[in-house]
Amino acid sequence: MKKIAKFVSNFSWFLIILFIIITLFLGYFTKYIKVQAELVTGLPDNLPEVIAYNKVKEIFPSNDVIFVILESDSIFSLKYLQKIYDLTEEFLFISGIKDVLSLASASKIKGEKEGISIIPLMEERPKKEKDVERIKNLVSGDEFFEEMLIGKNKKSTGILLILEKDLSEEEIINLYRNINKIVKKYENPERIFISGKRVTEALIAEHITKDLRKLFPLSIIVSMILLFLFLGSIRGMILPILTVFLSATWMMGIQGLLKIPIGMESSLLPMLLVAIGTAYGIHLIHQFNEEIKRINDKKIAVYNTIIKRGNAVLIAGLTTVAGFYSLITQNIKTIKTFGILNGSGVLVTLLISIILIPSFLNILKVKKEDKRENKLFNKFLENSGNLIVKYYHIFLLIAVLLILFGIIGIPKIKTFSDEIENFDKKSEIRIATEYINKNYFGITPLTILFETDEEDGFKNPNLLLKIDSIINFAEKIPYVGKSMAISSFIKRLYKALNQDKPEFYKIPKDKNLVSQLIFLYSMAGDPSDFESMVTSDFKKANATIFIKTSNTEILKEIVKKIKDYSKRIIDRENIKMSITGNARLFIIMDNLIVKGQILSLISAFILVFSITSLILRSLRAGLLSFIPMFVTVITNFGIMGFFNFALTHSTSIVASIAIGIG
Repeated sequence: MKKIAKFVSNFSWFLIILFIIITLFLGYFTKYIKVQAELVTGLPDNLPEVIAYNKVKEIFPSNDVIFVILESDSIFSLKYLQKIYDLTEEFLFISGIKDVLSLASASKIKGEKEGISIIPLMEERPKKEKDVERIKNLVSGDEFFEEMLIGKNKKSTGILLILEKDLSEEEIINLYRNINKIVKKYENPERIFISGKRVTEALIAEHITKDLRKLFPLSIIVSMILLFLFLGSIRGMILPILTVFLSATWMMGIQGLLKIPIGMESSLLPMLLVAIGTAYGIHLIHQFNEEIKRINDKKIAVYNTIIKRGNAVLIAGLTTVAGFYSLITQNIKTIKTFGILNGSGVLVTLLISIILIPSFLNILKVKKEDKRENKLFNKFLENSGNLIVKYYHIFLLIAVLLILFGIIGIPKIKTFSDEIENFDKKSEIRIATEYINKNYFGITPLTILFETDEEDGFKNPNLLLKIDSIINFAEKIPYVGKSMAISSFIKRLYKALNQDKPEFYKIPKDKNLVSQLIFLYSMAGDPSDFESMVTSDFKKANATIFIKTSNTEILKEIVKKIKDYSKRIIDRENIKMSITGNARLFIIMDNLIVKGQILSLISAFILVFSITSLILRSLRAGLLSFIPMFVTVITNFGIMGFFNFALTHSTSIVASIAIGIG
């Protein structure tokens, strides 16, 4: 520390200019920062569920959907159906939308003497009441349209916008805005709802950006007020904030340079640096004020400040870094990245504080106000210290009670998350999502990938029956909506070929008949309609089950029931099954959070204890520093348990932050 003190006091101008150059260089790259909130990016690539998820994305067309729902008292009226037609036409021309499924674009499959015919519900824009009656008759009693395009309450219909593959969150946001612009023209008297899994993820990313722009300046303003109250001078207020601003610029510049996106967790970085960095500044400026009163020589005062306060600031900084770096033990990439970025950010803040604040103090003139500090605040600290010394036994009792509170509360902690809970209850996206989940088939997809080595395997009635059995079982589970699978499509074709008789809504027993049904549809309709459900060699099939919630507690129960049932159905068959999709990945995320929390806590405690013991050369000092952190963390978990705060990917980082800062 003596070498640093000597270097800073002798080369203050050089260090200030150097730091300004680095800040300008890294500041340039802040414009390249991207925000990302997509779930799968946070999970390890080697997980079987993630491998299956990526395989489905690679083999099959996108199943990303944006739902546009029009609510009306009369869905079978001329004006309403004209509106559906017009909206469908406009949506088809928006960049990023691959296809549109609605009453205006859907077709009825009908059996004819010669085979199968595909009858569009709307060949053109409806003009007369007889067109309305025709559409009503075509959709009536058809399982495909119920809860897929027509709401359970019969007071709304849906327009499903099938998206292009691999759209970025920025593209989704632009798409969402374009959809909103179109929808506004058609909104009255109908209410229109817009939602979808990719939309919620993209809106979370947008909220992250908005919160960052709002909270960072707010945290700066609050810190400046507190600094002025505590240190009683303009420079005492400005210098810590300057170091924080530089630290945040450096870290965000590094993120832009290395193309590391901002996620839900890493968006906290600037605000945390404000909280941590200003504390370092207070230590150093307070000590400088004490030194300058005593010796009235800036250079010596700066030297003494670093010597006397440097180690304390260093310990505070390194233990904070340890708290954040402990998150490296997490398996979730976004939390791991958060730990690395924040730990590195604290190191940068530590470096800038120890070097830049003394450098500025060395070159700036000392004014009378710089020697003045808030006497009221100092008196408060003095009285607090005396109170603790006098009544230490009461404070120890409080600590014991807090530990007991935590021990009782920890078993009550629930590990679940619900993506829609990120939004206010009155927000458009939450209202829309809840409406769609209630009246339609749900927006959370659970994907099941079926694979077989058999040639044309998924034309085999036995294998199709297995898929159908699993799908039928799943649809009876609470919160499960509709499903899309090759087995359901074959049943629909077979029923159509037999004059729409309900008893023929089943899988034919003959493989040749299944092949014939597929051939007939390929001749009459669009062969690409099979692409989202089965590969061209019929060796891989994709079933999508839509769920009416994203609450992971409920999702876990649904997946468990499907897995248990599937084992009994396909264990001895020539068929392999993988469950994936957003619903499955939400569950994986929850499981990893619990394991990662335990590891990161153990790592954080060990690192902080070791650093404190080594720097102070005392195991007792290390143990004493451990106690307040332990009480803080266990109290935090107790509060979570008693007040029903779930352990999520966001709340799981609180303990490591508390350990580091403590």
